[in-house]
Amino acid sequence: MPRAGRVAAAGHSCPWPVDDFFTRFDALFTADDRDGLIDLGLRTWARADPGPAARAQIAGAVAAMAACGDLQQPDPPAFDRLHTITAPSRVLIAGLDHPGVVACGHAVAARLPHCEPSVIPEADHLLPLHHPDLIADAIADRVSGSRGRLV
Repeated sequence: MPRAGRVAAAGHSCPWPVDDFFTRFDALFTADDRDGLIDLGLRTWARADPGPAARAQIAGAVAAMAACGDLQQPDPPAFDRLHTITAPSRVLIAGLDHPGVVACGHAVAARLPHCEPSVIPEADHLLPLHHPDLIADAIADRVSGSRGRLV
């Protein structure tokens, strides 16, 4: 049976709480303040480990966003269609992620009919960077149908 998974669940159609992150982001992006965007990104997305690897990943994301500019388009809305996914699924939720992403992860998991949400308390948004073993375990678990280390 096909299985599905999602890491750091969020999206444009997810309900987001009112938050000043986007106001700060928009001001920095409009000013083309890439260093400010990197610092904001590290404070927001790399709370568990803002070290050199996280800085490089955030800097790459900032450069990519700047290169895309107005060409970047949001994905088609999917949040209201999640209930149609019938494959057993797992949503990995980083406990130290932005509160909006954590809430969105729980909301996504609640809408998927056969979903196991897994909260990783010590992880931030950069879960694949900081915890690739957990990602590999989750994928192996979904592929094999077994229950690995991730519960």
